[in-house]
Amino acid sequence: MVLKYLHEHKKVAYFWLSLTVCTVYIYFCNYFFPLMSDDYIHSFIWDGEHGGNLDGIQEGHTWIRITSLSDIFTSVSSMYMTWSGRIEGSFFANFFMLLGKPIFNILNTLMFAIILMLICRISLGKYCWKNWKYLVGTFTGFWIINFAFFNTTLWVSGAANYLWPMFFQLVFILMYVDGVRGQSWKIMQGKGVISKIVPFLLGLLAGNTNENSALAVLTMAVILCLKKRTTWMWYGLLGISIGYAALIFAPGNYVRYHISKVMQQEYSFILLGIVKFLVLLESFVREFLLVFFFTPFLYANIRKKCYDSHFVEEYRLLWIFVLMGGISAVSMLASPIIPYRSMFGTTIFLLIASMISAHIMSIGNIHYYRDFAIKIVGIFLIVFTLCTMSVNLCTEKLIYDGFQNIVAKCNENIHQDIVISKSEYPFMKKEIIYNEKIVINHDYTGTGMGHIKEDQNDFINQAVAEYYNLKSIRLNKSAEDK
Repeated sequence: MVLKYLHEHKKVAYFWLSLTVCTVYIYFCNYFFPLMSDDYIHSFIWDGEHGGNLDGIQEGHTWIRITSLSDIFTSVSSMYMTWSGRIEGSFFANFFMLLGKPIFNILNTLMFAIILMLICRISLGKYCWKNWKYLVGTFTGFWIINFAFFNTTLWVSGAANYLWPMFFQLVFILMYVDGVRGQSWKIMQGKGVISKIVPFLLGLLAGNTNENSALAVLTMAVILCLKKRTTWMWYGLLGISIGYAALIFAPGNYVRYHISKVMQQEYSFILLGIVKFLVLLESFVREFLLVFFFTPFLYANIRKKCYDSHFVEEYRLLWIFVLMGGISAVSMLASPIIPYRSMFGTTIFLLIASMISAHIMSIGNIHYYRDFAIKIVGIFLIVFTLCTMSVNLCTEKLIYDGFQNIVAKCNENIHQDIVISKSEYPFMKKEIIYNEKIVINHDYTGTGMGHIKEDQNDFINQAVAEYYNLKSIRLNKSAEDK
């Protein structure tokens, strides 16, 4: 019976089998990736009145562990007023630290699988369930071009601020894309209140996610609203506008921006501009090539074929997502710094664009590339991905073992002053540093952030010490243990 079902539905079965393989791998990645840096901070109620994070700790600062949902709401409201407008990101980070790392590993793995399916669903429509190759292509692209894979997908604080909020953005995008394709959700086809409330609420959630990627989604909503002029789309646009305004105009954003600017006054404006330009250039080279590798639509004869066929809407969606990727990247010029993880939205939007273009060329019988060339490149990318994935898992295991030893040392020396030597600290081991470069520099440490500094009075150090009930903890980078 099972074999007969699989034979009759083998395309769907291959899709779910591929998704299962990807999901299992991501679970082990989650399992081996340790708590790091801001994770420890988010396990406590944010005391914004007495400083924190980049600003350091002021006299009177308190460390109160989060033990309930009410504590989370207290922490989120304090952070909103004094540090960040990302209500959803702050909530998820606090919530996951309350649940604990084992539960987070499971939930985050499931969310990654959902994100993969949403990317495929947006790119291909309902056809996505019948083609496992696009799912594998999506995973491969996500792995290769996401420069900060670990900081946006596995790190508790990073996933809370990037992977999980992206779910709301993708659901909002899917709602609009289905509307453009003439497949509006049944709930939107009526004229009742519910057809207005749903897009409005989804808009609120999609707007209060990330400053740059939410701006790109907002732009998409404006374009499609002006094009389709559907009532429910206007309510969605209203919702995302309000959500985005709550994010951008949060009092905490201005506090954070001011502190960041003050800290960077020692660097020249020109130097900071050059650094920003190089980061964006690296991102464009890394990510935009993915789109145009699959999309030779700069040629007039191919554009004409798309415009003269039923692919016109797909073709327009393709360029909307390319535009969204550009907006998400370029808008970061307004930020004092551009961490690699801020390009997460650009990665997702361009990945969707590449999958749409590949689908158009496939079903449109547009044979611009020779079949054997596509197969050779596809095989190369898959082999490259499998090799780097293997190296990554081995490297994560080394990091995991190193941090487990540090945690054991902390638990054995409660209320003591702890010194972590260079030989004990995983991120300073040559083997891990070398392997990180092999794994296309996915940035294990969060742009060199790590989580334990040499100064025991550093904010992160104090959070780690409070988390493990230590008197103090610091890193000793000298060659010899002391």
